Amino acid sequence: MRSLSFPRVLIAFLLSLSLNAAVADATQDVQQRLDALGSLHATFVQQTFDERGRALETLQGEFVWARPGKLRWEVQQPYAQLIVSDGERLWLYEPDLQQASLRSLAEVMEEGGFLSVLAGVQPLRQGYQVDLVEAATARMAYRLRPLREIASMRDLILRFDAEGLSSLEFVDGIGQQHQLQFAARTAETPTDAFRFVPPAGTDVIRSPAMDADG
Repeated sequence: MRSLSFPRVLIAFLLSLSLNAAVADATQDVQQRLDALGSLHATFVQQTFDERGRALETLQGEFVWARPGKLRWEVQQPYAQLIVSDGERLWLYEPDLQQASLRSLAEVMEEGGFLSVLAGVQPLRQGYQVDLVEAATARMAYRLRPLREIASMRDLILRFDAEGLSSLEFVDGIGQQHQLQFAARTAETPTDAFRFVPPAGTDVIRSPAMDADG
């Protein structure tokens, strides 16, 4: 019996060491994956559920991202909304309201949230605890928990496949769950994706920090 049980104990021990090593390197692994990805152009479907799992809404649109700090998040259905960052400034444009808000990217990064993670302005280790939650041949998933309480996000799960970032999930400050699935992914980004000029007649609201900068 002892000779039969020893290999099992050894295997369990080695698996334990392997898992611990993976967990210890999870932050570095995610950082390297995001850095290597560098840019992403994709369509997305975002589903939102309440804390009981009941469906609230489904959004569809286009996502363009280039590290560090550049992104374009364009909701096309069921309504129009646009978020654009050029690496320094971030616009939120709502065509139905003919209104645009202008903030510094630094303000948005300070508030945290999944956009701050994807922006890649700061190392993940400075703001998040990272844990490996799924490991397969072509799929990896990691949970990121903020090291400080932030209103916009309690935790975030990033999922990767052989093509890179495939989806993300996060729980916001009021317990709603958001699931985003990317499709038609490519590393090529349109040249004008990160430029935004408010259309004529748009009411522009600038944050105090932007007013202070002139």
